[in-house]
Amino acid sequence: RTPKKIDIVIIPPWWGSTWAYFLYFLLVFGISYLVFRLIYRRKLALEESKKWQHIEEMKSEFYTNITHEFRTPLTVILGMTEQVNDSLNKSIKKACSEPLKMITRNGRKLLDLVNQLLDMAKIEDGKYKINKTKGDMVWFLGFMVENFHSYAKSKDVELIFYPEFDKLIMDYDPKVMERIISNLLGNAIKFSNKGGKVIIHLNKIDVKNTSMLQIKIKDEGIGIEKSKLPFVFDRFYQIDTSGKNKNEGTGIGLSMVKNLVELMNGSISVKSVVDKGSTFNLILPITNIAKMSNDDLKYKVPFTVDDDNVIIDSGSDDKDLVLIVEDNKDIAKYISSSISDNYSVRYAENGQSGLELAINIIPDIIISDVMMPKMDGFEMCEKLKKDIRTSHIPVIMLTARVAEEDKLKGLKYGADAYLTKPFNIEELNIRLGQLIVLRKKLLDKNKDPNNWDKIKQSKSQSIEQEFLIEIKGKIHSNIDNTALNSQFLARSMRMSDTQLYRKLKALTGKSTAIFIRSIRLRRAKELLETTNLNISEIAYDTGFNDPAYFSRVFKEEYGMSPSELRE
Repeated sequence: RTPKKIDIVIIPPWWGSTWAYFLYFLLVFGISYLVFRLIYRRKLALEESKKWQHIEEMKSEFYTNITHEFRTPLTVILGMTEQVNDSLNKSIKKACSEPLKMITRNGRKLLDLVNQLLDMAKIEDGKYKINKTKGDMVWFLGFMVENFHSYAKSKDVELIFYPEFDKLIMDYDPKVMERIISNLLGNAIKFSNKGGKVIIHLNKIDVKNTSMLQIKIKDEGIGIEKSKLPFVFDRFYQIDTSGKNKNEGTGIGLSMVKNLVELMNGSISVKSVVDKGSTFNLILPITNIAKMSNDDLKYKVPFTVDDDNVIIDSGSDDKDLVLIVEDNKDIAKYISSSISDNYSVRYAENGQSGLELAINIIPDIIISDVMMPKMDGFEMCEKLKKDIRTSHIPVIMLTARVAEEDKLKGLKYGADAYLTKPFNIEELNIRLGQLIVLRKKLLDKNKDPNNWDKIKQSKSQSIEQEFLIEIKGKIHSNIDNTALNSQFLARSMRMSDTQLYRKLKALTGKSTAIFIRSIRLRRAKELLETTNLNISEIAYDTGFNDPAYFSRVFKEEYGMSPSELRE
């Protein structure tokens, strides 16, 4: 018999079938997709959260800066009004002329800031209306540039207006163009380096068969980083050019410029290279639809700074020397005019130049703003307090930042007093007087040579104590050297003669030469009391090359001659 073959096929259970595996795949894919989608949504939510946090931070900074912008002109307005009021019984014309000019100028500036905010609100609500008139754009822009010459001169910047044609009749809104050009030209001058140029170039170009006006404003200033360029026209956005401080502003200027340009059917762009400058390219359509206007301009460009010099130096050598570090010239001039009867005054326009000038002249006291370009007041104060040449100088900080943490920050960096804008000039004078009195008490204590020996090395000693210990050590190690004089000691202390003189004068009330002589005489007195050396030997051992002169100055110092002391 032939055996039969039977094929038996075992059907797998449902969970092992092909369809089951397909379902497994779909399930895994679906779960993976859901997990990925969940992670992606969380990532988006986190980015959105960071974005809103960044916006809130910019808003917060905006309000901080706008407060500063308001408080600075208000300080001048209120202070100069008070000064005018106090001067009414004097020669009225002479006393009131300059203060009234400053009041008017700062009042206009404050009004302009308010108008910017109102215009921004109208633009956002779609209620801002463009009122075009027909006129000569070349003449209008030339007039605008002319109004900025005094401001450019005050910044040591050359202003060049270069139109490719003599006349261009077109439609434009004078108020809108004033706002646009004021912001662009004002920024170009403000951010330019001293000795630089700002060029305003006018040209006609064709864009898609449409005649357009091209206005280029080019500066040779600090420039903008490439990564920051896409954001320069964002509202509230400010470019941190130093990583530590910012040029003052509200962060709405360029944002408003872009909005106004677009309302006029134009466009604006910017190209920039760090440390070489920026070029803003404004393009507007040339149309001739509006009615011709024969009216003269009835306004002045609000963004102007008069080129009156701030009082650079006033008073006499007998007065205490005050250094004012303030980038707003009106504030500096107001403070200077208010204190110059009692103090000599010097001026610096930012923290960097303030630091350099303080090291050079060693003032008796410093009044400084906080928010300044190049170096802010906090950083300047910190560097002054860490520098042995300037550590003794009291610093009064002036700022519109009223938050408690800002005050604590100022005190942390070594500020001796902190006043908020608008400040009372009488309070400033009182603080000045108090700090000068405290400094003189320290001076009286250090005048007595007996106190010099009490200054010993310790972990808690001040920089001033370290300075006195070091300078005493330099003198003692060279006490028998007749070449030890003011110049020798200044070189060994790595200071100039003037710096050392003013530092010692501030701490001890003695000039460098008298201080050296006092140390020599004190050592001579010790030798007279503890050794049997004759008077001539002691004179030579303490650096005096004339025993007769030694005896004379010894008697001046101690009221008795060396021989009388030994008796």
